[in-house]
Amino acid sequence: MRITHLAPFPILFVGVALAQQPQIHISALSSIPPGSPVTLEDGQDYDNFLPCAKLALRPDYQHTDNEHALTNDLQKAANPLVGVIAGHGHPGQICTSRGLDCIDPSESINADNQADWKGWAGKWPNRFSGLTVLACDTGEGVEGVTLLKLLAASTRMPVRAPTDFIWCKDGDIVLDENAKWQIVTPDQTPKSIPFEKRETPPVTPDSTVQVSVDRSMRRIPFHAAQLTSFSASGSITPAFAPLNREIAQRLLREIDFTNPLTTSWVPDAVVTARFEISFDIDGREVVKNLVVLNDRLVNDVQDRRIYYRTSSAFTELLQAQRRR
Repeated sequence: MRITHLAPFPILFVGVALAQQPQIHISALSSIPPGSPVTLEDGQDYDNFLPCAKLALRPDYQHTDNEHALTNDLQKAANPLVGVIAGHGHPGQICTSRGLDCIDPSESINADNQADWKGWAGKWPNRFSGLTVLACDTGEGVEGVTLLKLLAASTRMPVRAPTDFIWCKDGDIVLDENAKWQIVTPDQTPKSIPFEKRETPPVTPDSTVQVSVDRSMRRIPFHAAQLTSFSASGSITPAFAPLNREIAQRLLREIDFTNPLTTSWVPDAVVTARFEISFDIDGREVVKNLVVLNDRLVNDVQDRRIYYRTSSAFTELLQAQRRR
């Protein structure tokens, strides 16, 4: 893998932000000890993050299930190196295959299926100085602390994971500027790091929104957009199901369609919802398919460069629907 030695218990990446202006800002760099083993998820994903990450990380191994995610690195020498597991993520979850949606519980490491992976994690003690998880949002919130605590207890070593997105472009992997690293040791459990509250401009029927049509941005009145379908995962893992139309309309109003973000960076996130809208432009019906990534960002399927932020209310409402 590509490495630069900087820190004893390293964190890999540069900091990045999707600011209000649609661009990425690189801020800082740190890395991992030379020779530290890296295993990378090898499966289907939505946005081609994995091929980009493979070019950037040059992993020693790749995995398609929980067993190999937790045992591949053990084929390499031990201390003072750290083991690295890289792949798609969600708060309190590491996808080990099919990062597209992480539907199969056997292809995800989380607190609810500990019995499936605890035995393999138990082979780690005294092998490395720590475990770094490179996956979007895995360390965020109570769910993140819970998973990292279980991993730290099983591996008997410090475990860390980011609380926000990881991005990749042209063989570079970067950490979102808003992310922090949640670190849990076998003997110490820190406070959870919640995702920062975020507000978006209120979207009303009279709002003017921006959408990509034939890869050119067009402005249309929000009332002209018709919601035709909206489905979401039932929880972190179960399959997608349609949402009540009233709830779907409320969710739609919590997406900042007025300020799109344009970037060629792709995030290491999981598709947690899908929806379709249609509208009339110059007498032509235009249908837009969009996906929701980790309940926090919306991406235009027809023009992958275009992202829209969601508000905290969007995330909270969608998560409340899953708990029903």
